Amino acid sequence: MNKLFSLILVLGLLLGGVASAEKILMVCTHQVKKYNYSLMIDIGSKKLKLGPFNEVNINNIDSTHIFARAHTTESNIYFSYHKQSKELLHAIYSIDNKKILYNDYYDCN
Repeated sequence: MNKLFSLILVLGLLLGGVASAEKILMVCTHQVKKYNYSLMIDIGSKKLKLGPFNEVNINNIDSTHIFARAHTTESNIYFSYHKQSKELLHAIYSIDNKKILYNDYYDCN
């Protein structure tokens, strides 16, 4: 039910003209646990937000990927969105980048 609602919401925004070429909205499904989060990529303001996680800054866009990251006092947060496969990696590393604290993959549509 949540997935259907999210899909209808995103389609409504896209068809209604609310979303522009500068802002990408989609639903991402966790590859293992199958829960859904909304994903917003705002190219104009260089921001990325996945579900309940804090908004992060996009630091690089190339022909195949969009990369975003943020730093906290305890960790480094990374996102990598593959444009062709529509796969999103969300990873959290220790502050020294030597230990992976969290690593998840999502399929986005």
